[in-house]
Amino acid sequence: GGPSVNLVPAGVPAVGGGIAWGDDGRIYFVSNAGSIQSVPAGGGTPTTVAAPIQGSGGYMWLDALPGGQALLLTIGKVGSPEVSEIAVLPTNGGPVRRLVKGTMARYLTSGHLVYTTVDGTMMAVRFDPRRLEIAGSPAALFRGVDVYLASASQFAVSRTGDLAWVGKEGISEIVRVDRSGAGGPIDPGWTGPISFLALAPDGSRLVVNTADGDGAKLWIKQLDHGPLAPFSSDGTRNVGLSWSPDGAAIAVLSNRSGQGQLWLARADGAKAAEPLPVSGSIYAAEWTADGNDIVAGRAAEGVGTELVLIRPGWDSTPRLLLKGPYLFQYPALSPDGRWLAYSSSEPGQDEVIVRPFPNVEGGKWQVSLAGGIEPVWAHSGRELFFRDGAGDLVVAEVTSGPAGVFRSGAPRRLFPAAVDVHRDGKHYAVTPDDRHLLLVRPVGGAESRLVMVGNFAEELTRKLPR
Repeated sequence: GGPSVNLVPAGVPAVGGGIAWGDDGRIYFVSNAGSIQSVPAGGGTPTTVAAPIQGSGGYMWLDALPGGQALLLTIGKVGSPEVSEIAVLPTNGGPVRRLVKGTMARYLTSGHLVYTTVDGTMMAVRFDPRRLEIAGSPAALFRGVDVYLASASQFAVSRTGDLAWVGKEGISEIVRVDRSGAGGPIDPGWTGPISFLALAPDGSRLVVNTADGDGAKLWIKQLDHGPLAPFSSDGTRNVGLSWSPDGAAIAVLSNRSGQGQLWLARADGAKAAEPLPVSGSIYAAEWTADGNDIVAGRAAEGVGTELVLIRPGWDSTPRLLLKGPYLFQYPALSPDGRWLAYSSSEPGQDEVIVRPFPNVEGGKWQVSLAGGIEPVWAHSGRELFFRDGAGDLVVAEVTSGPAGVFRSGAPRRLFPAAVDVHRDGKHYAVTPDDRHLLLVRPVGGAESRLVMVGNFAEELTRKLPR
């Protein structure tokens, strides 16, 4: 009931990063600059615990060990959870010690670390908090924990040894609805662990992502009742991000080379996929209308994200469009190529922003009013769809303004989107006639589930005794 206290005026990153409240009365956090700092819980001047990592990767997901003598943390990159490592850092200025592959470790007073792997497996290993060393070999406990591209694992442990985690049932379907939300499955009876979709420009095919115990794979579905053919299964994580304007190729995020990378794959499978000339942890890609360039989202060095422009087959160095300690995601280019829409956490919460393209510094307009994510342009270019902060699908009319000036009307609610809130791919598409939408929807309601495990520390003690 009391007033809030602004602890860190300089801010913390909106993606990656991490905060931990230690029992020594200090709050530890990753700063916008990528360093680890601490501040008294009641407010005060922050002090630096560790300088930013030089080179690739950054600090994420802190957990303060008892007594405030050390921090557990993840060293990782947004978009590449498979390369994340669990590490421990003494708060007195000692060196970082890398312990094991994984993400988002948490300590239990039973003397164990729990963390997850990229495929959502909950792992446990014995840990000595005085020596800051693991003992013995890690053990796999169960699978199904939700892991995001930002290396964030959806679980928490309590001081008393209980566990809570978020998993997925994994059964979804693709539905076609009109602007009122009325409609049904595109192919009744076709369900599965479908996560994301991308619609071909002519509306005849879908590339869909499925994720199960064998990894994330891609399929091409002929609409409406056509066959479902495997498209890409190399590696353990594949996300189809967007089609080329001519429908001949698909930009695919895949870890087939060992870490997340952007690939160009022929839709007919006649040629092996080729890596695109953009390094770093990619999480989004959108073609320009002429098919010459791709706007890609990737993790920035240290903290934050950036949008870059690449030209496959021509330029080996991406051109920087936007960069900051924010989460820039879901880039979407207008059909006439004049405007770049995206969602950004810069306003304090995710909102839909539009800028001129390719001169993104020529203006900036916020379209959403109460939260916004996943913008999609109508094929006419006269409307912009997105999901608002309440989870509804809305549309804003785009009107012509003076040269270089963007104008849009107030967003108009259409219907509840009822899609999963996972952010690794596209959840809906607009058909070429702009009258219907295709959405990935969980069968039988919400796909995510919250699981509570009481006395989890006791179970670990039985499975991994000291």
